[in-house]
Amino acid sequence: MFYPPSQIWYVARMSRKRPIAIISLVIAAIVLCIYLYYYPELLVSSIESFSRMVGPEMFSQVVISAIVVVVAILIDGISRSAIANFCKRADIEEHVENALKLLSRIVIGLSALAFVLGVFGLSIGWLVGAFAFTGVAVGFATRQTLGNLLAGLYVIVTRPFAVEDYVKIGDIEGQVKAISISYTELYTPSYNMMKIPNDQVLGSKILNYTKDDTIEYLFDVSFPHTSPVDVSYNETKKGIASAIDDVFRDYKDELVKKPEFSASDLDRLKKAFSIRIFISKEKVDLLYDLKSKLVELITDKWDTRRAE
Repeated sequence: MFYPPSQIWYVARMSRKRPIAIISLVIAAIVLCIYLYYYPELLVSSIESFSRMVGPEMFSQVVISAIVVVVAILIDGISRSAIANFCKRADIEEHVENALKLLSRIVIGLSALAFVLGVFGLSIGWLVGAFAFTGVAVGFATRQTLGNLLAGLYVIVTRPFAVEDYVKIGDIEGQVKAISISYTELYTPSYNMMKIPNDQVLGSKILNYTKDDTIEYLFDVSFPHTSPVDVSYNETKKGIASAIDDVFRDYKDELVKKPEFSASDLDRLKKAFSIRIFISKEKVDLLYDLKSKLVELITDKWDTRRAE
């Protein structure tokens, strides 16, 4: 079975999935070599006849054009393979990979066509217009995808955070589990995995709670000034300290060090405190549990003092 040049690279690439195709290609090549070995004069005479028929100039143009087409096919195959390998390493989604391959094929095809037209002395003005129109159309259709890819490259290069860091991106917080060219994946306090588009990451404020291998997580608790019965500022501090002691006693071996707290705000409406938990990056699930337990204990102790 013989394959035209435009299918040779495709058949080679599909060899792993379609062994029959590659076997057919090998047999065809062997038969062609045998034919040329025993009957070389037929090939030479055929070339000479075609050259006389179209003229030397046209013949050279056809040969150059054929070479350009073959080279373009090879470049297309190499380009698609390189894109596939890059997307696999960068964990890029399949639809983005297909879009990049299509864009590469369009650029290579139009470039080859422009070269062939130049060889034959034809005007390529209309092709330049087609290039411009295609660029605008592709850019408009994939503007969000391409913008996300560029944002992903920026995030990967600048590294505002790393995998296993605990971060807050805009209003979303969690531990970074993966950074791909398209998305940043967070493990959130609700024990769910959330993918955030990198263009959203790039446009948001980023707070990184991680220092070396330790998450220094900070959160606030606030208490309103109640009337007629209120819990004093010092009593509130004692309640928070007691809750932290209880938690540290139960989880002393799990924490890097004892949690800390300090006053963060005090006005006519409320008194607020910041609580900092120090925990290893490998124990992020415990962080989520401890935060809930601390808030519950602090609230209970504040309610108890208020009722006294």
